Order: sequence, then C-alpha cells, then structure tokens
Amino acid sequence: MTRARQPDSSELLELACAAHGGLDTWLNVHAFHGSCRHLGGAIPLFKGLGTTFDAPGAFSVYPHERRTVFHDYPKAHCKLTFDTATSPARILVSSPFDQQTVLPRYRDRFLGLAKWRRWTPTDAAYFFGYALLTYFSVPFILTDCDVLRCNRNAITVRFPLEIESHCQVQTFWFAANGTLTRHDYTADILGSVFRGAHYSSDYVDVQGVKLAQTRRVVPRVAIVPLPLTVLSAALSFN
Repeated sequence: MTRARQPDSSELLELACAAHGGLDTWLNVHAFHGSCRHLGGAIPLFKGLGTTFDAPGAFSVYPHERRTVFHDYPKAHCKLTFDTATSPARILVSSPFDQQTVLPRYRDRFLGLAKWRRWTPTDAAYFFGYALLTYFSVPFILTDCDVLRCNRNAITVRFPLEIESHCQVQTFWFAANGTLTRHDYTADILGSVFRGAHYSSDYVDVQGVKLAQTRRVVPRVAIVPLPLTVLSAALSFN
C-alpha cells in the first residue's frame, strides 16, 4: 500500500535506510536469529520479571512474515509466537508434543484496568514480540507510514492500523550519518503515562543489516528525556 509522505521526508528516509544496510538487503532477509542476554529495569520488574514471567532467551524475527518466535519459552521444548498472519495479531502457544493453542486478538487482553496487571509469559511474548519486530524493521518500514512531521534529523509517523506496535504515532531520531539513535513512543498496553525515549547503540552487522545490541528506555515529558532508566536490554545475534 502506498502512503502519503511529505516531500522533505524522502531524503532522511533514504539516508537512514542506507545507513542500516539498504532496503534491498533488508528485503532479502528471511529471519534474524538471536537471544536476549540481559533484561532489566523498573518496568519489567513491575510487570513481574523473575516472578510471574522470565526474560525470553532465544528468538527468531521474521520481518516480512510479521512474526516473532521465542524458543524454549516459557520452558524447554515449548515456544511462544507473536503472529500477524491474521489481523489482529495472536499468540501461538506450542507444547513439547506439537500441540498448539491459539490466543486470538491478544491486544484486547490489555484493555482498561488489565494494563496494570502483572504479566504472564504470553503477555511478555506479545510485548517483546511486536517490539522486536518493530525494532528490526525500522527504518525500512517507515516508507509505508504516513509522515506527520519531519526535520533534518527526526521524523514522526503514523503506523498503519494493521501494524501492531507500541502505539500508532512514533518519532524516530537519527544521527548525521543516518543511524537511528532514539525512538519516542507511548507503550499503549502499559498505559498512556508510559511515554518513553528508547536509545539504541552498539550496532552490529547482521546479514548486511545494522541492528542495535544495546537498548535503554527512559521516561520523557513531551520530548524531554528524564535521567532514569526504566528498561534496559542487551541482545546478541547468531
């Protein structure tokens, strides 16, 4: 689907796509495989990290199939899959005996007061599933979004309704060479007060695509970040 784009956004998006390996390279990737080496911060702990759910380990992200698989999660020989083969997205729960349970319309489970509950492993798989899918698809999918604002180093877009992510309207900040440095959003499934600035660093080459291994989220007021880390993660790639 072709979406409206402000004329001054194309140069920034072309620079960003080139800095991250190029659109053609990303289009030829089948899957990114990796693992979460560290997950911490106030938000995961508040949601039950280490008590009601554990951090996912090995994962596979299929950016063009819009699917994320967490292997041996929540226990050995099981897997949880964030799947957008149908819309809205669903969670697929696979047991050691190849039995599968389908949990449809999973985002509906975070409506109202349910936003404040502690997470189960399937809740975590939904959140980290769409999050990783978004992170490994940016900046390339921004060309399919509606551009709301754009300046020399930042672009604010509205995601299509069929893409489940933190929220519909998100802002991306790029360094002079086009590398993504900061990503602003509201984590809707946590609540409207959870406005974050997500910093990406420690980029590595994964199948020709540049992906950040180190991620840190701080709260923000408007566009002003606050000096408090509420989520930190370290990834590695196969």
